[in-house]
Amino acid sequence: MNRTNIIQALLNTCKNKNYLEIGVADGVNFAEIFATYKHGVDPVKPSPLVENIISDNFKYFQMPSDDFFSKKTIDKLNYDVVFIDGLHEYEQAYRDIVNALNYLAVSSGGGCVVVHDCIPPNAIAGLPPTEYQAINESLKEYKNGLRGWTGDVWKAILRVRSLHSDLYVITLDCDWGVAIITKGKPESMLAYSLEDIKKMDFNDFRKNKTQFLNLKSNSFFINFLESHRNIEIFNGIYSFIASTNSWDSYMNAENRIFALLSDYLKEPERSLVKNGFMMELNKICESMMNTNKQLLTQLDKYETSSSWRITAPLRAIKRWIK
Repeated sequence: MNRTNIIQALLNTCKNKNYLEIGVADGVNFAEIFATYKHGVDPVKPSPLVENIISDNFKYFQMPSDDFFSKKTIDKLNYDVVFIDGLHEYEQAYRDIVNALNYLAVSSGGGCVVVHDCIPPNAIAGLPPTEYQAINESLKEYKNGLRGWTGDVWKAILRVRSLHSDLYVITLDCDWGVAIITKGKPESMLAYSLEDIKKMDFNDFRKNKTQFLNLKSNSFFINFLESHRNIEIFNGIYSFIASTNSWDSYMNAENRIFALLSDYLKEPERSLVKNGFMMELNKICESMMNTNKQLLTQLDKYETSSSWRITAPLRAIKRWIK
């Protein structure tokens, strides 16, 4: 499993499939992702691979990520998945995460931020950009320099897990470490200060990486996908109801029936003549039946596409409406 598989799997759980990539580089990952809207951000000129796919829906912004977010380059578009694979430097990675969270789509259960290169394989690979470049320059004659650089991105994940009590964070132990961040209750919180994190080095990481990153196996990701997909299904139901006002219509009709019945029970003869009780009741029931048809059609659609984990609550909702 690698970053591309993970990103695509997450996007496939989402209705809109809007995707943002910070740090496009040669564009191999960017080109392979299937999305409705796909936007890439990188300060360097786009590669030929990326240039070939640029269109109205697939855009490339040649600028630093800080500029992209501060200028609010994209209006009225939220992303279901934001992938961060930029400078490989702790502070920058953290800023990208925080900025990306503000661009996530609420309709996708809050969306996901995916962060690459969270697990450095050794001390040199885990150096921040300036230090790494200095060492790599001196070793160019040795097998064309070093490979597999991750930087100190892991510190950004550690910071999120220490300071953000509203974020759920896991890191998959594959492809140099792929972290997934969503809005929600964390499994656990860490208690490191900014000063603590600043002082840490690769040795600290090596001894505590499972705790620091909330490290998970690939199999855990399957269960995570299922829960994320279920959030999308419930949000789809909510969005449908909210957009059509069906729920409000249904509840208003119920309230009107209760009001009529209450009035009738107090003064049966008077209410029957004055309010045209039976005629009014028939109108309300007809309105409720039309609303029911819309709701049940939509619920049938979600039940067909959902897993066994969610069919029971869907059926309960349907029984209640019927």
